[in-house]
Amino acid sequence: MTTSATRREGIRPFGTASLAYAVLLGLAAGVGAQYLRQCVGPVGALGGSTALWVTLGCVLAWRSVHGRPLVDAWVWAVAIAASYLLAWIFSYHGVFAIRESTGFALAWHEARFWLAAVAPASGILGLVAAGASHPGRFGDICLALPLAWSLPEVVAALDRGLSYFLVVSLPALVVALVPLATERSRGLSRITIAGTALVGALAVYFVLSYTARF
Repeated sequence: MTTSATRREGIRPFGTASLAYAVLLGLAAGVGAQYLRQCVGPVGALGGSTALWVTLGCVLAWRSVHGRPLVDAWVWAVAIAASYLLAWIFSYHGVFAIRESTGFALAWHEARFWLAAVAPASGILGLVAAGASHPGRFGDICLALPLAWSLPEVVAALDRGLSYFLVVSLPALVVALVPLATERSRGLSRITIAGTALVGALAVYFVLSYTARF
C-alpha cells in the first residue's frame, strides 16, 4: 500500500467523525442558545451573543486537527467549522420559528445573512484552528485571535454591569483560552499578547463605531 493511500485511509474516518461531532455540537449550541435567549437579563444576552458560540466551533476544529500538517489541517478545519456553523444557524433560527410561532419564512429572512457569512467565516476559523497548534509567529497570532474577537462583547458586557460580564463574557473568554492553555509549553509570546491587544482594540473600535450609528 502506498503512503498516499495509507494517508487517505487515515484521513477518512477522522473526517467523518469530526464532521459528525461538529454537526451535533452545532445543533446543541443553536438550540441551547435560542432557549437561553428567551430568558431575561444576562442569561438572555448570553443566548443572543456571538463570540462564545463561534469560538466553540473554532476550538472544536482546532482540537480535531491538532498536530496535523498545516494544509491538511486547514482543509479539514474549514469543513468542520462550516458544518458547525450551519448546524448552529439552522437550529438557532429553527427553534426561534417554532417557539415564537413566526413561521419559517421569517426565520429564513433572519438566517440568510448569517448563512451568507458561513463561507468566509469558515475559512478564517479554519485557518486559525489549523495554525494555532503550530509553533512560530503565525501560530502565536492564531492563538491570539479567539481572545481578540471576544473583546467587543466583553466591553459591551462590562458596560452593562458585572453580572453581564460574568454570565456573557466569562464563558467566551474561558473557551477562547483553551487553545492557549493547551499550547502553554510554548509560553505566552509577546506576539500573542500584542496580537490580542491590537486586533481586539480594532474589533472594539469598529463594533462600537457600527453600533453608534443605530
